[in-house]
Amino acid sequence: LLTYPNSGTGFTLLLTQVASGRSTGTNYGYELTNNGISYLNNPEFSRSINGPFKMSRRPLPSTYILTKTHCAGGHCDKCPPNEYVIDSQTFTKMCLTGHRNPLSDEKNAKEGGMAGDDIIQVRYAPQIVKKAVHLIRSPFDNVAARFHYVYELHKKKNTNVNDFPFQWNRDGFREYCKDLDTLYTKDEEKAFPGALVEIMKPVPCHVIFFKYLQWHNNAFSTTQLLNINTLVIHYEDYKGDMFRPTLSRLLDFLELPDTGRIKEFHTESNYEDFYTNEERIAIMSFVDHMGSEDTKRALERYFDRSLSR
Repeated sequence: LLTYPNSGTGFTLLLTQVASGRSTGTNYGYELTNNGISYLNNPEFSRSINGPFKMSRRPLPSTYILTKTHCAGGHCDKCPPNEYVIDSQTFTKMCLTGHRNPLSDEKNAKEGGMAGDDIIQVRYAPQIVKKAVHLIRSPFDNVAARFHYVYELHKKKNTNVNDFPFQWNRDGFREYCKDLDTLYTKDEEKAFPGALVEIMKPVPCHVIFFKYLQWHNNAFSTTQLLNINTLVIHYEDYKGDMFRPTLSRLLDFLELPDTGRIKEFHTESNYEDFYTNEERIAIMSFVDHMGSEDTKRALERYFDRSLSR
């Protein structure tokens, strides 16, 4: 499951488990310790010590295991370009990369403890990847959702208001974008061509939009490089009348049974007023300039007019 962060990963994995009665997987074994699941030295929960790792106590499918990966290039919050600009080959390697707790943390994992600071990076062979589901969310909503994630992170950490003064609303988002867009101006001028820098300027949170576009460009390149059959799913198709057809496409693609059970989709996110009309036009120009043909084809539904290809 190729997903840019905050694009519907958790819902897609849970929906697949509930609807099929089968477990999904993850590259990130350390996450499982929070569920009280010990996967270390346990073949039921991993193909190998390098993963992927089973996500629940449901039985594994005999066909395809939908496995979570965020690959790379989308996570860092306030960081310079050299920490998030990534080529397609490195991106592909990171899609096969995850983490686990060291063996010494097995007792901690069994007791449902949190992952330690000494988690170990692992990577499995590309040959075990047979199919891909590429999940896509509206760029407007996904970027706003990334801000919401950062907001919640600081809220949980009780961050001092002087260090993170932004509220979770339209004004807070726009102030956060202004702050983010001026942090590494000189670094961006050195890292990016002049034409790209100029196109990015009127785009709010242009750094996150850059990461989003780069991520999807690389995701399409990765599935082509691995030469695997890929299903593209749009997050918005979980809503309304499209829900059941979308679920059926997903289960059919993974050759999973349909138990008739569903996980209801609920979202109250509405970011329509987070952007002005002028900014939406600027974002469309940015996508037009930077997006690969596959990315632009996948994102075209979110804009008022066709993108050039």
